Amino acid sequence: MALGSMGDFMAVKVFLMVYQNVEMLGLNLECLTSMSGISKEDIVVIDMGIDGRVGTWLKEQEEYDYLCADKLENYAGILNAAVREFTHDEDILLLNANTICLGDCIRQLEKTCSLEEKTGAAMSVNFASVCSREMDIPDAWDWVKGMEEEAGTRLSLKISGECVLLARRFLADLGEFDGQLLLPDTVMLDYSFRGLNKKWKLVTVKDAVSYELIPHRDFYAAILGKDAGRDVLKAKWGMNYFNTIPNKSLVDVIDRKEDEVFSLLEVGCDCGANMSEIKNRFPGASLYGLEINPDAAKIAACFGEVLTGNIEENGLPYEGQVFDYILFGDVLEHLRDPEQVIAYCRQFLRPGGKVIASIPNLMHYTVLKELLQGDFTYQDTGLLDRTHIHFFTYNEIIRMFARTGYEITSCTYLMYGDMQEKDRQFVAELKQLGGGETFFFLAYQYLVVADGKVSRGIS
Repeated sequence: MALGSMGDFMAVKVFLMVYQNVEMLGLNLECLTSMSGISKEDIVVIDMGIDGRVGTWLKEQEEYDYLCADKLENYAGILNAAVREFTHDEDILLLNANTICLGDCIRQLEKTCSLEEKTGAAMSVNFASVCSREMDIPDAWDWVKGMEEEAGTRLSLKISGECVLLARRFLADLGEFDGQLLLPDTVMLDYSFRGLNKKWKLVTVKDAVSYELIPHRDFYAAILGKDAGRDVLKAKWGMNYFNTIPNKSLVDVIDRKEDEVFSLLEVGCDCGANMSEIKNRFPGASLYGLEINPDAAKIAACFGEVLTGNIEENGLPYEGQVFDYILFGDVLEHLRDPEQVIAYCRQFLRPGGKVIASIPNLMHYTVLKELLQGDFTYQDTGLLDRTHIHFFTYNEIIRMFARTGYEITSCTYLMYGDMQEKDRQFVAELKQLGGGETFFFLAYQYLVVADGKVSRGIS
């Protein structure tokens, strides 16, 4: 692989994953060979069997290795076949054909994986996340070459298949992708968890930038269904759903400077999505977690000291220890007696310490609309998640914290989704009928920051 004068790195095979659009494939091949300096023998084009024109075009080429699917095939299966047939001891760059590597992107990914033995996967950042202006590829390429480099990495919980370099030692340690899983998303999620369980690091490289030509569509999910193979994943990992996206609004209210040292306990930390975000923002923070699911706790332990336990049955095993923050990210609604739990947690807050909690709002207009139709139907996720056993409104949240001796210093709300005009009219009618504040019906989730000092109770 031609990487210029940056130094000698291990060989890389580029797996260019093509779903449709022969023109886009040709453009990406040109960028890889002419601009990134990848030799043609180091590129393997993988036709995922969505668009028959791709296979026809590939069979006319003599320059590239390729693997053609006659129809939509198992994502894990076709990846495993490509690894067996076309690689020996190379690292692998998985690259969707709609994504262009800009500047030194591939070099930076490979450099990152080569610098630390336990870095297994290195991902690029999307150009749109570092530059707010719309540009064509040549201008974006020039912009990236001239941008002020932001070296370093961010810890990740999940491998993205858009543009990721998988180290050969990582692949050798984990073995093949799980052929029981059908969708790219679930295949990569499973591989991520397997890697984290073996203490591999998954990172996003700040100065490796890729350019998305068109928004990626999950063709597999569109054809097979977004839940295809999900039951296999649930059974394998003992989880009902998989939260890999941090609640950034929750993390935003941690009022600390980047280099400050403080301690934080997250109750119900799940797989560690919030903890990974906190560790990225505040490297000096000492992070602790309590999680009821042992499989999730093992994954979260990559980002802090995590114990398995049920706070309502076993309490907190931190006698004599106090924290600057205790987080409840969408947890209180899952408890039998959330009021007793937050009262109990006050003893684990140091003076000035705060509880931060995100809490879903039962009074959201979408729930009330269904209630008026006689429906209160539980779902796998959302406001009526079937695992919720306690429900909250704004007033009940305020009373609960006041009764337990806290002073709420901030209570904001988050809205999700786009409201239609008919929804706005419905909210106006609800307010007219019952009074109260408009935000009572708009809030999807409340975000509470509460100081642990004693205050007078409110009945």
